[in-house]
Formats: sequence, C-alpha cells, structure tokens
Amino acid sequence: MGKPNKEGKRSQVYYLYYRLGGRGSKERRLALSNSSVITVSEARQLAKQYIGDVSRGIDVFLQKK
Repeated sequence: MGKPNKEGKRSQVYYLYYRLGGRGSKERRLALSNSSVITVSEARQLAKQYIGDVSRGIDVFLQKK
C-alpha cells in the first residue's frame, strides 16, 4: 500500500512480479495500474498478457518504459 493522501486514504497498485532466466535471475516488478483505474479482473487479464510475453523471453519492464 502507498502512503496516505491528503484525505487519509491509501491507493492500491496492482503489480506483476516475474523473473527472466529462472531462479538465479533478478526479480522484476511491473506496476500494472492503480486500483482506482482498473478492476482486479482487468489487472489479472493484463498480467496474463504480460506473462505470455515473459514466457517468450521479452522483458516487459523494459518494454513499458
């Protein structure tokens, strides 16, 4: 969870954690979106798309930047 905003509410961000190259490789964290923008099911669908790219060896973290 993030820090509270001016109203005292916290924002929630959906993340995708993945590794390219197996257990010995560096773990990446890709922010998918804020919970106020997309629903949980939409975040899951988006994560599935990115996981497909990761399984093909594409580093989605670098692609998104």
